[in-house]
Parts: sequence; C-alpha cells; structure tokens
Amino acid sequence: MPSKRTKQPKLKKRAGVLDVARAADVSVATVSRAFNIPDLVKADVRRHVLATAQRLGYAANPAAKALRSRKTHIVGAAIPTLDYAIFAKMINHFQDVFSRQGYMTIVATTGFEHANVFEKVKTLVDRGAEALLLVGAIEDPALVHYLKEPHIPVVTTYSYITDEIVPCIGFDNYNATKSAMEYLADLGHRHFAMIAGNPKGSDRQRSRISAYRDFI
Repeated sequence: MPSKRTKQPKLKKRAGVLDVARAADVSVATVSRAFNIPDLVKADVRRHVLATAQRLGYAANPAAKALRSRKTHIVGAAIPTLDYAIFAKMINHFQDVFSRQGYMTIVATTGFEHANVFEKVKTLVDRGAEALLLVGAIEDPALVHYLKEPHIPVVTTYSYITDEIVPCIGFDNYNATKSAMEYLADLGHRHFAMIAGNPKGSDRQRSRISAYRDFI
C-alpha cells in the first residue's frame, strides 16, 4: 500500500542585509553603517533602518562582523579553579566590568598545573580571545615565548613580580608574609607555626613559605 507523504512546510528564508536595504530604500553600505558605525548615519535614517530590520526579522551576524573587523569582543581568563571563592569572585567582577564594555568572557581552569596553563591559553586564543587574564607568575618557558606575541594583551593577578614579562596586578606575597611575622615578633611572640596551601603550581604559596622559613 503506497504511503502518503506529508507535505513539509517551506522554511522562511532569513532576511539578509540586501533585503533590509531594499525594504528601507537605502544602500547596503548604509545598512552596514547603521549597525556597525552608527555615528556615521543620520539618527532618523538609522531609526528607519533598524525598524525595517526588526520588521523583517534581520539580525546582524556577529561571526561575519568579527571576520570583517578582526574583533571578536571576547576575553579569556585562565585561573586555577572555580572551587575557591577568591577566584570565583574575581571572575564575577571581571565579567561584569567587561560585559558593560560589550565583551564576553571565556573561563578556563588549569588546576594549579603549569603544564595546563599553556594549553588552556592557546585554546582561549584559538577561540577568539583578544586579551587574557592569568593568575600568578608565568613560569612555563613555552608560555613566556608564546605571550611575547605583541597582539595578545595579557595581565596577571594575585602576584606582584617586578621582572614579569607582562603587567601584573597583585601583591608581594613574600614581603607581605615577612611583614606580618615581623609585626608579631615586635609584639613579643616567639613561637611561630604556619598553615599553608600546596605550593605545587602556586608561586603565591611558595613565596609565603619561603618568607616564613627565612624569618625563622
């Protein structure tokens, strides 16, 4: 017995920039400028173009825009973990600030392993990250060489390193620990003990432990 075919409804063709230009009776260049460089278009013309685009269901393609401008508006953050509140809060604030500027943040965790940082950084850049946020000192020679590329702005956090190859926002963990111990000694304390995290993969912990040992 022959089967009865169900007629599939035709999918409506998605409106393109040419459709918007024709419907709004303007040039394709004007439509492009209305979306990408609005300051170059008269306010009433831009409103007309945007209203026409909305009526037709047209939306600018962000991928195509990124290819044309070579701007993805993506920033990458490689951090040890999101399990620690200190890093999670930093990322929340970081995302808030950049989102207000029209940027999206992609986060990769490295697990306190230097070997992972380089791979995660390369992945972030391959995914379109225009700039990078890292945590701590950059100790992998391969990563140091990679980050010398002038087109990748980088900043490190949570460590203050005078000879770092990139700008850093942080504090001197060694001298901070030393100052704390000197303060306690000045108060008359003579017996010290230190509880520290795992120094593996953390220059911050190693600096604090070194300061403690040097002081003792």
